Amino acid sequence: MSLRTFIKVAGSAGTALLALTMSAGVVFADHTATTIHLQPSQQGTESDCPTGSTVTWHFIVNQLDAGTPPLTVFAEFDDDGILSDVGTPVGNGQTQHFFIDTTGNDTLLNAWVDVGSQTGTPKLVLSHIACGPPPPPSVMVEKDGDELSKIGDQVTYDFKISNTGGWPLTLVSVTDDVLGDLTAAATTAGCDELAVGAFCEFSVNYTIQAGDPDPLVNTVTVEYAHADPATAGNVTDTDSHSTNLFQPAVQIDKTANVTEAMVGDTVTYTFLITNLSSSDSPDLILDSLTDTVLGNLELAPNYDADCDTLDFGDTCTFTVDYLIPMGAPSSLTNVVTVHYHPEGFPNDITDSDDHTITVRGNEGCTPGYWKNHLGAWAPTGYSPSQTLESVFDVPDSWDLDDKTLEEALSFKGGSSVKQAAKILLRAAVAALLNSAHPGVDYVYSTSEVITWVNAALATQNRATILALATQLDEANNQGCPL
Repeated sequence: MSLRTFIKVAGSAGTALLALTMSAGVVFADHTATTIHLQPSQQGTESDCPTGSTVTWHFIVNQLDAGTPPLTVFAEFDDDGILSDVGTPVGNGQTQHFFIDTTGNDTLLNAWVDVGSQTGTPKLVLSHIACGPPPPPSVMVEKDGDELSKIGDQVTYDFKISNTGGWPLTLVSVTDDVLGDLTAAATTAGCDELAVGAFCEFSVNYTIQAGDPDPLVNTVTVEYAHADPATAGNVTDTDSHSTNLFQPAVQIDKTANVTEAMVGDTVTYTFLITNLSSSDSPDLILDSLTDTVLGNLELAPNYDADCDTLDFGDTCTFTVDYLIPMGAPSSLTNVVTVHYHPEGFPNDITDSDDHTITVRGNEGCTPGYWKNHLGAWAPTGYSPSQTLESVFDVPDSWDLDDKTLEEALSFKGGSSVKQAAKILLRAAVAALLNSAHPGVDYVYSTSEVITWVNAALATQNRATILALATQLDEANNQGCPL
């Protein structure tokens, strides 16, 4: 007896079915012959069905040219001799199915078919053996995907198509009411021909669109052809998947305790962050919180750590103090921007808010301006010819009492205490005029300037005198509006 592979099919009152590989090689008599034979490894197949039952042998010839007319398969058995069947074309004739019935437990010795003049490389395979008639053809499609997503995100849908019937299936189409025609993707994944018991799998990505409904429900439909004469039409199956679409959103509100402040004042800003996402959204995870003036607010002393993660509807709030510096613009606007992402999603969820404060005391004209614009003195109530002593309490030992305010604007500095006093007096005269002029929004009042200068001069301490001179000089250089 020649080499045989014995594949048992369990006997029972019901139908037993065995699916064999469709990838068997083809044996040709020679390179030019038109008759192809079954692979030797399948020629010794034996069935084990109940005594007296009908055994159905299902052969397939595939990779035929399109439109090939029905062919005839011959099979030789040890008990029943040579039997034959005319094929049933499927898939535009490129696949044909053959069914040969025997009685009892036959052993297949050989099978062959004359394929004629074919441009392709047809294959003859034994698909399966059934005790009694095979079950009707059927197909099942299973669809799975992301459960949660949002507009602009990419979701992945996974498909599995299984041949759950008793007949090989040939793909007709795979369509999805959202994803469109998936036939090409299914074919690439090997879903074009499904042997009995076989399955295929593939995945398709989709980006959620602004107009998609929430939840996004989409249905896939598969259609397959078969060769069962008892089953009318193709077999189909559908499956649906629902993706819940959430709407993440965040809002930041920025306020201040004042809308107008002087240079040197402390302003208190209050920040309120609210999670405005839909209730089905994941928590919001903070990525950054910055202010164009205040910087990184996560480093602020009063920062609220609850802002790091916000549940649906949650809020957090904190305050930041800011000292308005010399040189601040008249209209101080700063913008805060918060950046979150939904937990498990990389997307940017942002919001911004701004606040504007009118800054007073941010003007000042330099000693050089007052020296070269004597006509601008009139509104101040002071004249260039007034002596220093008429305004300030200058120690007599420095011999500066009789120097005029105009002369003080040309004082030079030096290393002595007296020369330090001259540096201060030059800045002090400009500060005096700035504070007294109605057209200059100066940070200090006239009384403050006079009091501070007299106190510094009285110390006769060079460091103290120069410190005040630096302070007044900075105020005098904020910008002259005259």
